[in-house]
Amino acid sequence: MKFNKVKEPFRALYSDNSKYKVVVACRGGGKTIAVMQYGTEKLLKNKNYKVIFFSSTLQKAEETIGPYMREVEQFFSESYDGKNACTINHNKTKRLWEFDFGGDDIREVSLATYENPDKRRGSHPDLIILDEASLMDYHMFDMIIDPMLAHLGGQGEVIIIGAPAGQNKFYELYKRGLSNEYPEWSSYCFKASDSGLLDKEYVESKRGSLSPEIFEQEYECSFEVSMGSGYVYSQILYKSSERINSDVTYNVEKPVYTSWDLGHSDYTSVWFFQTYGNEVRFIDYYEGNKEHISTHAAEVLGKNYVIKASILPHDSRNKTTSTMSTVEQVLSEMGLRPVVLERANRVWPEIEGTKGLLRTAHFNDKKCEKGLVHLKNYKVRIDPILFGRVITLE
Repeated sequence: MKFNKVKEPFRALYSDNSKYKVVVACRGGGKTIAVMQYGTEKLLKNKNYKVIFFSSTLQKAEETIGPYMREVEQFFSESYDGKNACTINHNKTKRLWEFDFGGDDIREVSLATYENPDKRRGSHPDLIILDEASLMDYHMFDMIIDPMLAHLGGQGEVIIIGAPAGQNKFYELYKRGLSNEYPEWSSYCFKASDSGLLDKEYVESKRGSLSPEIFEQEYECSFEVSMGSGYVYSQILYKSSERINSDVTYNVEKPVYTSWDLGHSDYTSVWFFQTYGNEVRFIDYYEGNKEHISTHAAEVLGKNYVIKASILPHDSRNKTTSTMSTVEQVLSEMGLRPVVLERANRVWPEIEGTKGLLRTAHFNDKKCEKGLVHLKNYKVRIDPILFGRVITLE
């Protein structure tokens, strides 16, 4: 049964004491069951142990975990009796399995979703599993998931699993595990070609039936390939790697321009760039989720660039409830020389203009890293009800 048969590559998790483990694995390699096996063993050994399993939707979580949990229930019914009796209560409404070992020892496995992660604020899990983490909102990990472990004094664990889907938050977390700068992190990559998770003949059949890009992404765990037609800028940036390097630095003899994307319910972001004739060089990037625009402005000024102009979107002339001033007014008062753009009547010409810019632009690889990740994951979604006449941007 799946419960106690751990595939060989995943056995590394059991001897890894890292607080954060990231597992990138080929499609169909059994990564979800493998980490649930790990969580179940932890539950068996630890009093009052709690596991929360996050997935893209609750339906997806139940489809993935439901059959496995039925095997776990069967295992407990066959293995625990007498003084070691364990009663399992499956609360379908709460998406919760309770393992009652008697007395005050109740252990749990519960399901959660990326659709509404706020519901889990205040939860106190010992292990958090993030399945298909490429679908997770960019800021969810830092704002919701990581703080959930604070009550444990650093003793809890997070296992983050998935297949690549471009350079998103999952990619960023995977890179943490490869860096010496994050000693509490570890990362694993199990490709179809060398992990042994899939039959070789099956892998070769997929290689022959899929496009090279899709095969590299889904089975060889590549974060570099195009993520599909909906992603607007990923291919351009993928082909621009020679213009993304540490040679793109601040020239003190030239002025700096900033371009602002104002966040209302999410982050405010600012690009810093200099021009050399028709060439644009992006030297820095900032993002933050502070409430007051003056806080963002202070952060921008704190970088000590000589700023000639700050390019703002059309809604920067709307008054904010926090200051009763417009963004334009605040930046003007702080000496950032705002220039407000008119509202675009159509989205596509603006996107095409940005594509043209990106084909020749240069970026500092370190200071612009987060901004580049956002650009690579910027996408359009066609509204099928309106037959593609309306798009939304994400």
